[in-house]
Amino acid sequence: MLAGVAACGDSDRVRVLDRDESPHAPAVQLAATVSRAAEGNPSPSAYRDLAVSLAEIRPFGSSDLEARAERSLVFLALPRLAAVADEPVEAQADALALTVWPTALEVEPEPGEEPAAYLERACGDELARHCKHVVPNYRPLVVSELAWRRFKGRARSAHAACRPCRGESSYEEALAAFHDHQSAVSARRAELGGRERVRSWPKAGDNARPWPKDAPLLSIAPRGEAYFRANRVDDGAGWRTAIADGRDGAEQLRLHLRPTDDVALVREVIRFAAEAGYRDVALAAVSRDYPYAHKAYVVAARERDRGEAVRVRDVDTVQVLVQAIDATLTGPDRTAQL
Repeated sequence: MLAGVAACGDSDRVRVLDRDESPHAPAVQLAATVSRAAEGNPSPSAYRDLAVSLAEIRPFGSSDLEARAERSLVFLALPRLAAVADEPVEAQADALALTVWPTALEVEPEPGEEPAAYLERACGDELARHCKHVVPNYRPLVVSELAWRRFKGRARSAHAACRPCRGESSYEEALAAFHDHQSAVSARRAELGGRERVRSWPKAGDNARPWPKDAPLLSIAPRGEAYFRANRVDDGAGWRTAIADGRDGAEQLRLHLRPTDDVALVREVIRFAAEAGYRDVALAAVSRDYPYAHKAYVVAARERDRGEAVRVRDVDTVQVLVQAIDATLTGPDRTAQL
């Protein structure tokens, strides 16, 4: 269907080769390039080849050809985006960050750049208004939402500017797909409740450890709703059961709380983590400066006398706790105990 969308309304205008037209003329090059992309390999890398090829052909010297190129770029992006829409957002970033997203974001990848480095650079510069305030683990989701939103807007504009395209069901279906996918990604971000923003994470000091990536993560929001292993726990208090049932042999539990939460909640999580069999709780924090690298402070759950004692009150905030741990520990490889 998308191959037809890319060519819809254009087939009688784009001549493969007229007697008086050079094989290097922009119209001919555009037609051949789009045809290869529409009928060939539907991979994200093939889409990137299309974008690079069209950039090399420009300028087209004609508003009609420019509009045709824009329609091709926008509507041929849809199947590449949709093909991985149900994958974890990290996998989506691996597939799309250097191939399809740059067309929407208007930020070119650098030679040899990895997807995470591309997102970090883009969010720290050209896209700072949209994602510089976002912590690294949620950066792919926020950028994905931005890419879908921009592609949807460009698709609507490209369709509106194409008179022969109006009334074509393939275009209507594609526009609806853009809308549905963008709405779904926006809904996923809305569910975060602001957890993606750096202000929702305690700020680390010099004695914080690197973030333990493989440990299960428990996040508790201000209103009591919780997420464990990225799945929402419907019952606010249900995290107590979830961390036990979903432990799966893990020795460490990562814990994300807002910097304004009370230490009493930290103590409660530590108590239930110990009962569930966890040895430690890794309290989440981020570095103070961009790119806000994830950090952690490890607090003993079992063997509560293990580690360096930190004195805080239940009514103190998590940020106060983090600062107290950082001031107490004698090095980043040390464990705290409350």
